[in-house]
Amino acid sequence: MNNTNIGRRRFTIGAVAGIGAVAVGISSPIELISQIGSYDKNKGAFSLEPNIWLEIRRDNTIIITIPRSELGQGVRTSLSMITAEELDADWNLIKAINAQGDKKYGSQGTGGSTSIRVFWDTLRMAGAQARIMLVSAAASIWGIPSSSCRTENSYVYEIGGSRKSSYGELIDKAGEMPIPDAAGIKLKQPDEFKIIGKTKWHIDNPEIVTGKAIYSSDFRTDGMKYAVVKRSPDIGGTLIKFNDDKAKIVSGYLQSFPINEGLAVVAENSYAAIQAADKIEVEWKPGPISNISSKDISKKMMELMGSLPELPNSTDKEIESIYEVPLLAHATMEPMNSFANFKDGKCEIWTMTQNPQTARSTVAKALDISEDDVTVNVLLSGGGFGRGHRNDFVGMAAQISQKAGFPIKFFYTKEDDIKNDYYRPFSIHKIKSGVDANGNITGWIHKVASQGTVKATDPQYDIINIQNLHDSHDFSIPTGPWRSVNNTQANFANESMIDELSLLAGADPLEFRLKMTKEPRLKKVIEYVADKSDWKKPLPKNWGRGVSSFVGYGGFSAHVVEVSVTNSGVLKVERVVAALDCGIAINPGNIEAQFMGSAIDALAVALKSEITIKNGQIEQSGFHDYEWISMRESTKIEVYIMPSNESPGGIGELGFPSVAPALCNAIYDACGIRVRKLPLKHTTLEHNL
Repeated sequence: MNNTNIGRRRFTIGAVAGIGAVAVGISSPIELISQIGSYDKNKGAFSLEPNIWLEIRRDNTIIITIPRSELGQGVRTSLSMITAEELDADWNLIKAINAQGDKKYGSQGTGGSTSIRVFWDTLRMAGAQARIMLVSAAASIWGIPSSSCRTENSYVYEIGGSRKSSYGELIDKAGEMPIPDAAGIKLKQPDEFKIIGKTKWHIDNPEIVTGKAIYSSDFRTDGMKYAVVKRSPDIGGTLIKFNDDKAKIVSGYLQSFPINEGLAVVAENSYAAIQAADKIEVEWKPGPISNISSKDISKKMMELMGSLPELPNSTDKEIESIYEVPLLAHATMEPMNSFANFKDGKCEIWTMTQNPQTARSTVAKALDISEDDVTVNVLLSGGGFGRGHRNDFVGMAAQISQKAGFPIKFFYTKEDDIKNDYYRPFSIHKIKSGVDANGNITGWIHKVASQGTVKATDPQYDIINIQNLHDSHDFSIPTGPWRSVNNTQANFANESMIDELSLLAGADPLEFRLKMTKEPRLKKVIEYVADKSDWKKPLPKNWGRGVSSFVGYGGFSAHVVEVSVTNSGVLKVERVVAALDCGIAINPGNIEAQFMGSAIDALAVALKSEITIKNGQIEQSGFHDYEWISMRESTKIEVYIMPSNESPGGIGELGFPSVAPALCNAIYDACGIRVRKLPLKHTTLEHNL
């Protein structure tokens, strides 16, 4: 076999050429809009728009406006499925466009696994209203009652007759019909679903694999220049002065000027911008923590811990443990970037934001203009994980365009992206708990020390006498939401302590969890993962299993991880088994993919990843030192979805929090070493078992 390396761009051009065309790039926003869907829709097509979410065109194309950002999680597909289900639409005729940043769409912040939960009823109702209007139109034309009509695959049929009309044929008459009152509409029951519950490939897949999909980095327009921002190596450092004489030898370099975040460097192309920035000499004022390193942060957090209150008198045995988790970067595959064009007092944005309304307000504030004069268009994003909620990159693009006087594509290099993130906060967790003579938990005290909003969360079991405490110290480190937010830290500590308590009580860790929960859905998920993972099946020597669960985002999940640890301390993750109850599973294949991705992310964070600070500066700058697990280091991941007719819950965050504790619990089972500090690379696993 000829083993040839082939890049994505070469592959996609070849794939497009194979069907009789070659992708040659985008030269103007008009050409771009023709590919991703226009907000100023073609009224010449005489379409039916019964609400802000739907447009049905004469050629039977159905345009669904998606209010949340597509980060790779499949939201454009899932929300389209919800709408198409009640519309009784032909799935092959569905197209999705992204909503602009506008309050009329409600909450547009993509995070907290809220997209399905927030728009489940809204978009189903939008589809149902349109379907009823189309049925009314057909019934009126045919002179029969609406009850004598049925709908299927974008057609209205006469029941017991031969007449049928496509949705596109009915749009004129349907436009005359009143929009039905939502209060009188009965939505489908789960046993009536034809689209929901069936695996659908991402709606953007054909464009993605052929190179036609437009990610934020791909956006181009005539007259556009490129810009980077040279920033202080110190966290919070500020610009004093600069000299760009050496940058002037770089072909394509245009100009440099200060903005709020640092020094903007503008050039004809991205390469020239990067090269010029490297050559500019800058004097910086040191940041507020220029004498602080990671060890100092850890020491300060430990000082904040102090002693914990006493447990109830009924406690027979008690344990107190400290768990520590590091700063983390988001490290999206697509670094942050944004297009901005400030002209005549108004600003147009094309970007990868996770919250276009916040992006709009960020730009308005940065430019001192009204939000009404800012238009934010949302493009596909190569990842998000919370980073896209901080619209600093959008604000910088806008500032640079305003000062430069022409359209700007601002971008982070991977190094910029790692060193100028809004990191998941560092935190230390001290938990004291105990059991009575019958092995029941008597109390639970969980104190967190962190910068910012990291809080202790209640364990997902029936535990009495819970106290959650918090203390913080501001190190001026920029922090922000990270996949699963608080739960990435708190659930690691909680589920590790639950495992320690099960040993204190002399109980099987999984049975201990079942004993403590009265929530039937959680109990069933734990039992399900036990069955699918062969929990009671003996393992070879130096192998171990660990279990962990999580409740949140409208769902229930549990993981069992199997590991092997050699006597010399070599760890191998042998298997990951996940079970979940997320309510109605909209797109099962996508749910499996999300849970597999969550497992990979969680294993990487548990095993390798961390951001460290030395003398007020971020030490990491790319994947060579901000480590992630490779395909070679991955493992078998199994995902099992429990059938349910409950309202759908979130997925993107649900699969993360219980992986790391299950892994560390498995390590203890294999070699007797308890891991309480992440990442695991700091822990020696040599043993004599």
